[in-house]
Amino acid sequence: MKTSLRGILLGLVVMAPGWGVAGELLLKVPVRVFHRDQPVTGLQKADFSLNINGRERVIRELLPKSRNVRDFEGDRNFILKFNTTSYLPSFDSVFRYLLDEVLGEGDRLTIWTPVDTIQPIDLNREREEILEGLRKTLREDIISYRSIRNIDLSELESRLPSDFGSMDGNTTRTVASMLRNFKVPFQSFLSRYSIPRIQPYARLGSMLSDDDGYHLLIDFQQINMIPFIARLEKIFRELQDYISGLSPEKQVEERHNLQTIREIRNLMVFENRYPRQDIMTVFSSLNLNYHTVLFINQNYGSATRTANFSDFTSLLGELSRQTGGLSLDTADFLAAMQRICDHRDRFYQLVYAFDGKVEDKNLVIDLVSHHPAQLFYRSRFLQQEMSILARYAQQPQLKITGFFCRNLRLGFELQDYEIGGELEAGIIQVEVKLFDNQNNLAWSTQNTLKADTQRISIKGIPLPSGLRGAYKVQIIARDLLTQKQAEFSDYIQIEH
Repeated sequence: MKTSLRGILLGLVVMAPGWGVAGELLLKVPVRVFHRDQPVTGLQKADFSLNINGRERVIRELLPKSRNVRDFEGDRNFILKFNTTSYLPSFDSVFRYLLDEVLGEGDRLTIWTPVDTIQPIDLNREREEILEGLRKTLREDIISYRSIRNIDLSELESRLPSDFGSMDGNTTRTVASMLRNFKVPFQSFLSRYSIPRIQPYARLGSMLSDDDGYHLLIDFQQINMIPFIARLEKIFRELQDYISGLSPEKQVEERHNLQTIREIRNLMVFENRYPRQDIMTVFSSLNLNYHTVLFINQNYGSATRTANFSDFTSLLGELSRQTGGLSLDTADFLAAMQRICDHRDRFYQLVYAFDGKVEDKNLVIDLVSHHPAQLFYRSRFLQQEMSILARYAQQPQLKITGFFCRNLRLGFELQDYEIGGELEAGIIQVEVKLFDNQNNLAWSTQNTLKADTQRISIKGIPLPSGLRGAYKVQIIARDLLTQKQAEFSDYIQIEH
């Protein structure tokens, strides 16, 4: 978990040393602003205020961001999560659409099955081989999940009263006793199958933390997961109707039965037991878009939705909105994926300086104008997290020095990088780009260097002989051990 936590936190560090003073660590917080369920755009830095632990802080930069699956320039990570009791043939349409029309070089696809297997998919294979692998992984885990779940479901359902003709005193006592014996196993069942564990989300964070790409989690959530809910509600109604017809004295005697009904109904209110804050911490730290696709499985139990679990679907919908995602109520999975890929996520990156204090941080971000909008962002960081950032801030800051260009060769030096890890060496990724006077990319090269000394001298990167005239050179170096980044740019004149 230490690696995961460190990786997630470093995703908050601004890799642009030119914005801050020397030795200053700048952090970014994604902030989404909504009014009437629509993103608010066009805001400026002066429109926001930032308080941390009750103290007003300076906002260094406010960067408006807009991203879409189709025009995002960078790697994209698609995580398909399935919480269902059946493998539906229409899942194939989602896989085919992604493989044929969306996924490209550098993109990643991961499957999250109902038994919490999180499986990255090898995309360097033939299309039909990938499809068959997806079907096999998902189908086998769904069958395993359903088999185990059905055993628990049958045992639980056997605790419910059988159909009865009419409610009377004897029946009431029998029904009430069975409901009391039903409550604890029902709570255990919901905790196991309806309340998600945070560990898989933390594992997902670990998998994605070192990747700067665009993360999308698409959650295919079956709604009708518990087939006996309608029967349970019928028992509740008949028991309540019977008690309401008794004399006031008798109703007092039956109040414990009404209390049992309330307690069981409260178990189906997920708001207080769903680990929303822990999940949101992972989502917001990764700046991940969470999309939900809610559907009724016509092949399972009662093919109708129940009002009892409406707060569950509302909760998932709210999670989607807060992360810039969509909540779609449809069994047309292909249409849902197309809408998700067309959807545009708009947010702001608020940049501020880390004060170096190792303590819990409570962030309050507001709009100065008191615009009637809702703001969604990560509002709390723990002392342990701040300790990691403080140690990171003390690590060397990668530098690019000694640049030259002569005889169609570029050279420069790298210094102040971390040496360590399993290789006991520095690992630096270097990218060099040339842009013409129209700012078009004219040439680029990239390499990853290993260094066991404190300085690397790159004495001559050959340039293509066909280049001539004025160019802007940009060098980006990234220390892969600390994730610190250095940038350098200059103008050169190439003549033959």
